[in-house]
Amino acid sequence: MGNESESQTNAQGEPVAGSDLHFTIALSFSEAFQGDVRKLTYTIPSTGETEEITIVIPAGAVNEGKLRHRGYGDYGENGGERGDLVVRTLVLDEYPYRRDGADVLLDWGVDDKVAQQGARSRFWHQMGKPYGSSFQLNLQTARS
Repeated sequence: MGNESESQTNAQGEPVAGSDLHFTIALSFSEAFQGDVRKLTYTIPSTGETEEITIVIPAGAVNEGKLRHRGYGDYGENGGERGDLVVRTLVLDEYPYRRDGADVLLDWGVDDKVAQQGARSRFWHQMGKPYGSSFQLNLQTARS
């Protein structure tokens, strides 16, 4: 998990909000599809204090998504509000599945005969199902 912090100062003694803290959580394709819960332990830059927060990753999380936790960032100055904790999700591809935005794509090789003539196939998958499930896929002939 990576960390970046932003700093803000105010020479006139007015309240200044604390900086946002940024972290990245890498998720497998299945974890992003089904959702997950992670514990994040981090250090507050201005005080050196260590804090822990539970991050709930919703089902269907996308690559480069952001989860904002208000008031969990760095402390403000002169009574200013705390910044936010911003968690970016990095979703890893998991063959044969991959994401394109909100779409789930399946990479499935077919031989030349199927590509030319079309076919009907049934296969099993386990995404989001403890025992798997099946669905039928109709492949139409390739068109030029």
